[in-house]
Amino acid sequence: MTDIRTVPQDSEDAQISFTYDRQETAEYGMAHAYRNSTLAPNLVYPDNQNRVTSRLDSNNPPIAVVGGSVANPFITALLRYAYFIYPQQVTGQTRFTGSAVFTSESIWMGGLPMTFDFGSTDITCPSEGTAQSGWRYCSQDQLASFAWRAHAQQTIYYSSNGNSILDTDRGILAVNALATGGSGSPERSRLAQIAGNHGTGGLPLLTQEENRRAFYEEYLDPDSTSERAFQGIQSVQQGDYVYINRANPDTGHGFLVIGWGEITSCPDALNRMWQFEDPQGDSRYGRLFPHFDDAGTDLIVPYVVDFSGGINTGQLQRPRPRPFYCAQYDDNTDGDPSTDDVFVLEDNYAFFGYPLSTVRIAASQLYTSLVWNWEN
Repeated sequence: MTDIRTVPQDSEDAQISFTYDRQETAEYGMAHAYRNSTLAPNLVYPDNQNRVTSRLDSNNPPIAVVGGSVANPFITALLRYAYFIYPQQVTGQTRFTGSAVFTSESIWMGGLPMTFDFGSTDITCPSEGTAQSGWRYCSQDQLASFAWRAHAQQTIYYSSNGNSILDTDRGILAVNALATGGSGSPERSRLAQIAGNHGTGGLPLLTQEENRRAFYEEYLDPDSTSERAFQGIQSVQQGDYVYINRANPDTGHGFLVIGWGEITSCPDALNRMWQFEDPQGDSRYGRLFPHFDDAGTDLIVPYVVDFSGGINTGQLQRPRPRPFYCAQYDDNTDGDPSTDDVFVLEDNYAFFGYPLSTVRIAASQLYTSLVWNWEN
């Protein structure tokens, strides 16, 4: 945890402050997303179905990129890590990839706390309908609450001021359909005109400067007059969250925002190593920025990572850093072009932002387990 401050422990009002380190959150998510996109002989990732990340110091194969392979730059001695196993299986279940837990773990490693039986006396320890619920461990059931392991309830903690229950729109920074509707819908037709085929092509025209600028002016420019523009998206920053298919618990999926990067095609983005330093012309790398305003005149878009299943057990998509719109790109992770490795967008992309830089909770409500081992 970062920036922990307490009042005297003999006080009845003992509080602990947790500061959200968005850079640590993004780097943790990227380290594990790149690892989870790379098969390695005799190395299973993750190494337990009751968790979604594994230690990476010796379990760190090179990452394939255009022109060869590179080391995973986010795996260093300073990468945060905690060895713990959830009381319930979180990967390998039908319709559950472990993606909500992955986002929660990344945010947690960035400094936001998990609480203990917080605000509820109900034996099921529910998250819905309870103010101040947050991520909780439920001692009655020996389970993590759904706010910890399901996208719909995760937004209760993640994006509402004071961690109170969300209504339909609270905490949402930007919503846009982009490419929903039938093949001939205005949304799909306009996107195809600017960027090319979405599903199997991954918007291939976005490698061209003219098309990149047209995409930016249509959807992302703060001064855009297009009815298809993402209003408010410029306030999205690393450590925020994208949620799709919010009305359907069977197909809902979420992504961790890691920053802003170049508008480009999905194949191009997936075949580069993204980092926060200037690549100095090295085409194997791309540069990310924490905020929209950090990029100056660059044409940029929010980039995301997620957990779409274990690399050894099958994935719905490659989880490595990519523009958010690549959720709808069939990137053929299983080698079978007849199957869809894609998250079909049923409603829209909803960007949620965490409004607080610091969370204060009572020391008695902080959850830790005696079986956890804490290490760097």
